[in-house]
Amino acid sequence: MAQLFTPPFQQTLDANANAISGAKLFFYVSGTTTPAKVYADAALTTELQSPVPADAAGRFVPIYLDPQVRYRVIVADAAGAPIRDVDPIGDTAIADLADGGGSALVGFRAEGAGAVDRTAQAKARETVSVFDFGAKGDGVTDDSAAINSAIQAFANLTAGSQLVFPRADFRVDGRILVNIPRMAILLDGCRIIGNPWRYTPGQQFPFGSFFLVTAPDCDISGTGRGNSIIQLTGGSEANGITFLHTDGGSVSRLTIDGGKEQVTAVEDDTFMTPLSVLNATGGNPSGKWSRVLVSDVELRNAAQYNAQAYGDLGGLEIVDSHLHNGGIANQSASRGAGIAITRGNRGVRVSRCLIEDNKQDGVFQTSAGLDSYDLSITDNIIRRNGRWGGTFTEEANFASQAGQGTRRITIKNNVVDGNGTGSFDSKGGLRAGTYDGVGYQSDLSSSGNIVTRNIGYGWLVQTNDGASNKVTRLNIDDTMAGNMLGDIAIGAKLDATVRWNAAKVPGGSIVNLGDSGLVSNARGVGGTIASASTITVPTEGDVFTLTGTATITTIAPSPGRQVTFVSAGNPTFAVTGNIEMQDAMTLPGNSAVQFVCIGESWFRVGGSINA
Repeated sequence: MAQLFTPPFQQTLDANANAISGAKLFFYVSGTTTPAKVYADAALTTELQSPVPADAAGRFVPIYLDPQVRYRVIVADAAGAPIRDVDPIGDTAIADLADGGGSALVGFRAEGAGAVDRTAQAKARETVSVFDFGAKGDGVTDDSAAINSAIQAFANLTAGSQLVFPRADFRVDGRILVNIPRMAILLDGCRIIGNPWRYTPGQQFPFGSFFLVTAPDCDISGTGRGNSIIQLTGGSEANGITFLHTDGGSVSRLTIDGGKEQVTAVEDDTFMTPLSVLNATGGNPSGKWSRVLVSDVELRNAAQYNAQAYGDLGGLEIVDSHLHNGGIANQSASRGAGIAITRGNRGVRVSRCLIEDNKQDGVFQTSAGLDSYDLSITDNIIRRNGRWGGTFTEEANFASQAGQGTRRITIKNNVVDGNGTGSFDSKGGLRAGTYDGVGYQSDLSSSGNIVTRNIGYGWLVQTNDGASNKVTRLNIDDTMAGNMLGDIAIGAKLDATVRWNAAKVPGGSIVNLGDSGLVSNARGVGGTIASASTITVPTEGDVFTLTGTATITTIAPSPGRQVTFVSAGNPTFAVTGNIEMQDAMTLPGNSAVQFVCIGESWFRVGGSINA
């Protein structure tokens, strides 16, 4: 738009303040003696003669300037002798403002007391758009280079600036490298789609990822799940977002979709995961932990794990998030867990999440051969996963090693319901154990969980022999019911440090998978009762071991009591006397049955299961 020229004086006057009749204005390109055109109208269609003459009073007709030209003006008398030379015109030329740096010449002050003067440029650079660096956002053009240029330019911006992906579809066929510390990236209702990386066997570094974050304290946030989306397409084996050897960072309010419908899973399960937080001991140049907070995020459709925590992380938290539909049916290389926590983790917390409909485990954890500790799984809903709701295991197949393992696991106040939907031999609610003569687990506490309707066992605990490769100091205090194969299944070689609360298993069953007498480790154990025609239940305890082979016809009344009898022999419960059940029952060794006393009679409420 043309600008009306205002001379730096109202009238052309001489030294005695008299008007100079016929004064002249000569216009040049700034810094030169090249004549520049000026115009009589805002449309710049009628050119004025040069020089432009003044009237008898020293005044000039309206003069319009070309905004693309930076002007110099010389004021002369009627004879053409210079009086004044102004270059450029005014404090700021039109061309200066039109230039890319023009915002630095414009002032800005916020409204309110205490506001200070700044430039419009400083204000505008608080938020930088990837469009500023040439991104198209049309869903077709590869915007990788433009986005990476924007990130690299971020190092020169004002502290506290934010890089914005506006509402558009950004296609990325390369990797987005976030290597500038303390970056704040906002996905403002956009979709980032593409095929950024293909797998080559043995090519692990840099962990093939859509967003690879290697700098500390970077934040990637969106404007809501399902509104801001990172979508892997085209069969890429890349991860979605990977934090690699970072000392701090966060992800929030967005969806990452692994695009499993378009891929074939690869055997190397460090790939094909929407969110990975990695800190490989020995490969970390900074020696710092990968502390990351993940909140209000949807992680879905992974070929492997929807989230993966690998290495010495020292403070990963995943909270208020939804991890679902991981894994590809009928592809053996596809693990399909909600989250996998492996290899020397410490201080990992998963809380208030919905973890559901994954191919294998909702939560999978193993030390993978490097001591791990302080894992917390609390206040989650873990349901309909194909194998186990939660697996905490040490096995040679998962790189566990003798003398290395996991200690201090807290599993608390979760709902673990309806897991075991897949075609697996071992499945159910929760599983802890050591196998193959490797690994240990100690100080595992499971309390306040509701473990119900799992298609398999509610809780399965198994262990190696040998002090350094066992499950020790495990305490289960969960409410369990309706688990298809039994509420608690106990394996071989467990010792007295493994205990559970039998009172929290109303009407359920305790399954012994190999250790005679082990079920007596239940909290509330009441000792041993010799089978006889009439037996009396001691006043203290909830679980009792029955010895001998006698037929029991009467149990001394104890109204309101519910007890579990565990067989260490081969006793029979008759249907005479005060025992109420459909048929007589012989209780084989290593099996259990529950009764509740109502009035004078004992009613069977839990089945007998013999492994």
